[in-house]
Amino acid sequence: MIGKLHSNERLRITLVSGEVLLGQKRVVESSEAITLEHSVFGTLEIPKESVAQIETIPVAVSVQAESKLTEQALPEAVVMSAEVSPQQEQEQEQETHMNERLDLLKEINKLKAPKSWAGNLKLGMNYSMGDRKYEQTYLRGKVRIQKERSPHSLELKGEYIYQETERSTGDTYVSADRFYTDFTYRWQYSEHWFLQNLTTLRKDTIKGIEREIQNLSGVGYRTKLSEKPELLVGSGIGFQDKSLDSTIVSDQKDWVVNVFQELNWTPLERMKISEKVNYFRNPNEIAIYNYDFTLSLNYRLTDLLGLEMRYTKDFDNGIDDKFGDDSRFQNALTLYF
Repeated sequence: MIGKLHSNERLRITLVSGEVLLGQKRVVESSEAITLEHSVFGTLEIPKESVAQIETIPVAVSVQAESKLTEQALPEAVVMSAEVSPQQEQEQEQETHMNERLDLLKEINKLKAPKSWAGNLKLGMNYSMGDRKYEQTYLRGKVRIQKERSPHSLELKGEYIYQETERSTGDTYVSADRFYTDFTYRWQYSEHWFLQNLTTLRKDTIKGIEREIQNLSGVGYRTKLSEKPELLVGSGIGFQDKSLDSTIVSDQKDWVVNVFQELNWTPLERMKISEKVNYFRNPNEIAIYNYDFTLSLNYRLTDLLGLEMRYTKDFDNGIDDKFGDDSRFQNALTLYF
């Protein structure tokens, strides 16, 4: 039965053929047709002679419920025309995966370390093709603890590198397998001067260093070269215990003297350039020494992620193989915390 209609009404129209339409009535002066705004098919003009029944429904009925009722009532051919295409399904699936990754990053970002903690975790995979083919994987991390305005600081850092190189014959061999970690304590007892204790554990399979433990105590000097660059220099003395995989060179347990230098510069808010040199010598065996040099460029993309380009060179004298000198150029993705 057709009754009096008012504007802005939500209608359920049952046609003589049995189909059901849900939509918003539009105010159009016509005695022969009813104008309905449908969520899927747009504006419809329905002849009154085709209408079997009109019902007014609450505006709160959801679009989802309307779609379900419409799909149940309309012929199958009409319902199929409203289905999502395969390309749209693929785009929706990609969007879902992207939202899941963003949600994961948001959850990771919620993991806040104490305010006195600062650090990063770096992961890199490097490949070389051509005359020299190799695959290198390395993991490096650092944690620094210093309370606000405290003269005491603790720093723990470590690195692991593994590399396989392919010969011209197609065979592969391990060309790098090294690990190190060091723990540094510093006490800034004046504006420029600080005391330092450094404990280092190192292993390098290729160089034949099965285990090396050092503990050194010393003093350092910190100064600003200008507004941003900061220079640190210092020296220390301590004990070394080095175990070598060698039948020619004996294990080394003796005193060791250390000289170190660091330069840190932040030319931009999110960019940092660092350079560091460590030199170690056995005072009783002048021919036994080693050093390492590091130059790195870090750029912070966001509060959570950054990139690093890094060049390192280390040399060990007093070991009986030809792998005493080692140079590396590395790129890494950095996770800050």
